[in-house]
Amino acid sequence: GSMVDVTARREAEQEASRLAEQLGNTLESIADAVFTLDRHWRFTFMNREAERQLSRPRESLIGRVIWAEFPESVGTTFEIEARRAIEQQKTVEFEEFFPPRRAWFSVRAYPSEQGGLTAYFQNVTRQREAREEARTSEERFRLLARATNDAIWDWDITTNVLWWNEGFETLFGYRREEIEPTTRS
Repeated sequence: GSMVDVTARREAEQEASRLAEQLGNTLESIADAVFTLDRHWRFTFMNREAERQLSRPRESLIGRVIWAEFPESVGTTFEIEARRAIEQQKTVEFEEFFPPRRAWFSVRAYPSEQGGLTAYFQNVTRQREAREEARTSEERFRLLARATNDAIWDWDITTNVLWWNEGFETLFGYRREEIEPTTRS
């Protein structure tokens, strides 16, 4: 018989296992939803947030092809950008609406050297709604400011910049181009 010292190999295996567990714990704890796909588009990992956002437990998805499990995403920006990331071996970022969840998602997808993909995504529906509400409110304010003969001004104290409407020009006789829009004016 012969004897071989496998201590170094065992230590390396234990270290690899410890690092894999540490990575898994890290991915579970982050706020983004994360999943990984292999080169055949099969799920290989999902964190809890991905389960929550996709409304599917990981046990039902691991080993399954993403396009078969989510056929409504075939032909959408989700598929187009995922395929582009892998084909061009470049990171892609985009925001897209996903009708089955009635939600907007911000997605970052990273190709792997093995031909797969890692996707980080967040539901940004609330942020988009807030931006749209702010845009609508700003538009209404501008329309109202244009419709009145009163002078309306807004002072951004952080930048010391003033904005004023056409009523300011009518009331005081100065055009915007003639006066620097600061508090000095």
